[in-house]
Amino acid sequence: LRPLKFGTAGGEMVSTIVLDARQRPLTAEAAVDLRKIEFARLFPTLDKNRMSAGELGAQIRLRGRGQSVAAMLSTSSGTVAAAMSGGRISHTVVAAASLDGGKLLPLLVRGDEPVDMRCAAISMVVDGGIARSQLMVMDTETARVEGSGAIDLAAERFAIELDVQPKKPSILSVRAPLHIQGTFRQPRVSVGAAALLRGGAAIAL
Repeated sequence: LRPLKFGTAGGEMVSTIVLDARQRPLTAEAAVDLRKIEFARLFPTLDKNRMSAGELGAQIRLRGRGQSVAAMLSTSSGTVAAAMSGGRISHTVVAAASLDGGKLLPLLVRGDEPVDMRCAAISMVVDGGIARSQLMVMDTETARVEGSGAIDLAAERFAIELDVQPKKPSILSVRAPLHIQGTFRQPRVSVGAAALLRGGAAIAL
């Protein structure tokens, strides 16, 4: 299939898909490019207030074997990369992720506002159906986010750790990594226990 091209989320997906069925299970090879994808339309449930915006580009190169898409992904190898330059994101989302109560509370009272996003990028290497991060970073005018993690495409599970560093932390800021893990359908977010203890002490002071 060359090219397999269609519009999605305000942009377009251009791909070349090769299916070799001369042996079973068949071999599939995919080269997919996402161009000028609108972030807010791609993840409409992430930002309920529609404060986020920006154009996303991505490149996917995968090869796998199987008689279904799920089987192919579970055996796949290759690379996945995405980047976004410019745009904006919800200030409430950033404040909540950085566990900065001093900035989150006023936003809850007076309402949300957008924050300029300088850049965001992720790069992962896929081997045997396991995708591991090489780069995971987002930089805004109020915080910098760095992360690492892995995705098990066969079990449809993932584990990601995010270190959010506010550029001007308030007294109610809790410095702690966020852990996002679980299944694709039921992700869970948690904070390190040591950080919760430090946060409790800060609030008491």
